[in-house]
Amino acid sequence: SWKTPEEWYQTNTLSTVWLSKLLASKDFLENYVHVSTPEVLGSSDSWIKEDSNLNPSTPYAASRGAAETHLRLMFKEFDLPVTFTRAANVFGTGQRLYRLIPRAFLSAYLRKEFLLDGGGTSHRAFINIPDAVEATLLVAKKGRPGHSYHISPRQSLSIKQMVEKIFEITGMNFEDS
Repeated sequence: SWKTPEEWYQTNTLSTVWLSKLLASKDFLENYVHVSTPEVLGSSDSWIKEDSNLNPSTPYAASRGAAETHLRLMFKEFDLPVTFTRAANVFGTGQRLYRLIPRAFLSAYLRKEFLLDGGGTSHRAFINIPDAVEATLLVAKKGRPGHSYHISPRQSLSIKQMVEKIFEITGMNFEDS
């Protein structure tokens, strides 16, 4: 997102502004669930509360945060019934191969070297897509407009630990890769 921030703002912010303008004119709308990202809250060494201030650290995260900010204005000014979700690192079938988990599996199966950016020390929480979908549906049915909901397990692990687990599953020696 650093290379082409304007594309991220077009997709994540302006498109949300256009959509929210249309949705605000519909009287049948009961709840619009805006699927966002925890990245709008920035980095932390501990659990971040849903009502924490936005603190993005990349153009991608800033564009998503700008969309959230606009939707909160629409909620306050026009009673747009918007609820926010922020899912952890979602993984599952059909995920693009550049993402960590499929890339690690592919590397292990092909017996290719796996590069750990930054040594793999940063921690992440991971959630499987069926669990993320179930939680999103629950928010759609029972979430309160104007509120944000984390969709994430509380436990996290380092990127290195995740890759080690994947290599263990595939029978590949992590230290050799």
